[in-house]
Amino acid sequence: MNSDLYKIIRILIENGPTTIDELAYLENVSRRTIENRIKDLSQTLEKVVAIVKRGNAYSLAVLDFNLFYEMQYKYLQNGFNVDDPEEKSLRIIYELIKQPDYTSIDNLADKLTLDKRSISRNISDKAKYLALYFAQATSKQGKGIKISFQNEAMILLLMRNIMTLGHGYVDTDRFDKIFNSLDQKFTDKKLLKKIVLNILVLEKVRNCRGQINDRIPFFYPLWDQENSEIQTLTSWFKVHFMGLTAAETEFLLSPLNLNKNIYTSEVKLEQVFNENRKLVYSSLKKSVLNYGLNTDTVYFKIKWHILFLINRCVLRQNLKETLPKETAEKYPVAFEFALSLVEIIETKYEAKVSLGEINYLVLYFQQAIDELDTGKINSAEKIAVIKTFRSSANDFLGEKIKSKLPNAEIAIFKNKKELLKDNHDYLFVLSRMPFVYKDIPVVNPNIVFKKDKLSILITIALIQKYIKQKLIKVVRHDLTAKTYYQTVEELVGLLSEDYELTTDFYQRWTEREKKSNNVISNGIAIPHAVDNSGKQRILLSFGIVKSSVTYKKTKLKLVALIGIPEDLNTPLVEATSELYDFISMVIRNEVLLENAEKYDNTRSFIQMLEGI
Repeated sequence: MNSDLYKIIRILIENGPTTIDELAYLENVSRRTIENRIKDLSQTLEKVVAIVKRGNAYSLAVLDFNLFYEMQYKYLQNGFNVDDPEEKSLRIIYELIKQPDYTSIDNLADKLTLDKRSISRNISDKAKYLALYFAQATSKQGKGIKISFQNEAMILLLMRNIMTLGHGYVDTDRFDKIFNSLDQKFTDKKLLKKIVLNILVLEKVRNCRGQINDRIPFFYPLWDQENSEIQTLTSWFKVHFMGLTAAETEFLLSPLNLNKNIYTSEVKLEQVFNENRKLVYSSLKKSVLNYGLNTDTVYFKIKWHILFLINRCVLRQNLKETLPKETAEKYPVAFEFALSLVEIIETKYEAKVSLGEINYLVLYFQQAIDELDTGKINSAEKIAVIKTFRSSANDFLGEKIKSKLPNAEIAIFKNKKELLKDNHDYLFVLSRMPFVYKDIPVVNPNIVFKKDKLSILITIALIQKYIKQKLIKVVRHDLTAKTYYQTVEELVGLLSEDYELTTDFYQRWTEREKKSNNVISNGIAIPHAVDNSGKQRILLSFGIVKSSVTYKKTKLKLVALIGIPEDLNTPLVEATSELYDFISMVIRNEVLLENAEKYDNTRSFIQMLEGI
């Protein structure tokens, strides 16, 4: 009997006589499905209960109370939520781990009170999850199903991660008994709790699988083996587990590798730091030097995080503290550095680095970027002001501008004629009377008193300057594809036809998407990836979605595709930063969005200021 049938029994017990329409409503299925389930239920439990129909209502009549209570107990003792697919899958894996040989799906279904098809489907869905532990589920006709491991130590790691979830996996009385027996032997109580859990895991695995001899791949113990508490604990292990292996000892003490603690060996730390430095350098040296960062400084900032990130990956431990999912997307340059490093780590340690880990790496890299004294291009921007106020008012204008551009130089002109005679390039011009001055924005001074609009002006003016310097290129295309991925592919195709991107950009973006879902906000998607075209500029392409496209329950209006050169120098990084600030503004500002949708490739970028 599967869980769907048991739910009907529960409803009939709790509600009494229930109509077929009520059952269909409660189970969110059709009347026909309920009729079929009642038929299956009557056949399955014909000696236990009877489903009685009186009028339009069904009720339950118990025929054998002993068998009925036994059936209920089976469901209750599982202690897991059959409606949660993840929980159900892990429960199935847990039961299979305890069986070193093939086990019948019929027996497994009976034990877990699940449908046989559900078991097969859940195991199939967990193939990638099992692969993280170098394991796979295999089935044989007439024999059943089993989980095979390439490395025995992975059984311990997988069992520990399942037991950590709770749901009755841990015998709390036994946990307390062991903890109390070791309480006086170990100073760090938080670590002791994790070690005791590992003791229970090893007990369970030994009972069903026997002794574990394989070492955890790529695991290097960081604790000081001469520490008196470690030696006392190890002696207790040897008494508790007959024939304790080195692999089992490392597993039991593995929580000591997940943070710096009083048991950490300083000598081993330095050895690992030196090894990790080579790893990080191989990933970052080229790109970091082009950016202008000092590689040693960057490694000093991230060396502790890298150490424990690698240890968590090796031990298949998840990072508990998580940042918002979109963290990585806010800092694209730092994100590219992080992805480069993650690729090296995943290859070397044959492990998966989670998005949570990547987000923290991004923040460390961004911190290094923020602290870098790059001598910004815009550190001494020149602003022209046509004098239409008293001197004190002009001074006030200058203060407002410098609140956004601290090193800006303000040039005051008596009139337009004087400015035209000067003929210098400025970031923008403030004038009460509109006029055209080269391709430089000329705006009303009142904009300075509107904080958001001043930020938009400065950002658009800087991008216009970067476009003139050929550091940024902006183009617009109309898109007719019917899905999100197809719109991106269409846009990449159009850009590659114009030799702005290489055709492999789409593939790199989809690979990148697996690491972190690209931002989609207010109907604007921002697919971005490294551009291998060799062009030393950042590409921004407005893809105007002409069809009705919905992705993740959001109607798509605009695809803002960004291609970032592989080699980033300081000016390009600054230009990239301004471009992402601009995209954030478009997301929040409907006028900017409308301007992007109407963007004319034949005009200058200052058209984005229209209506602001």
